[in-house]
Amino acid sequence: TLRRHLTRDAKLFVRLEATVPVTRKPEGIRMGKGKGAISFYATPVRPGQILFEIDRVPRITALAALGKIRSKFPCKLGFVEWS
Repeated sequence: TLRRHLTRDAKLFVRLEATVPVTRKPEGIRMGKGKGAISFYATPVRPGQILFEIDRVPRITALAALGKIRSKFPCKLGFVEWS
């Protein structure tokens, strides 16, 4: 949804890569009989880590886009500006 709030010529870089496999056993299966199959991949996010980079966009547009996606994240998001 971040891409929707940016213009076409904006460059969006996602600095995350899902690398940790999370396994689940099917519902209704008894305990034991090995580890479950991989359900999805997750990414550990540390405090201060940069998640997205936005280029070729005015500051006001980038702040507006960040404000609209802020509610979808379980952590606080900040804004870092490079000169």
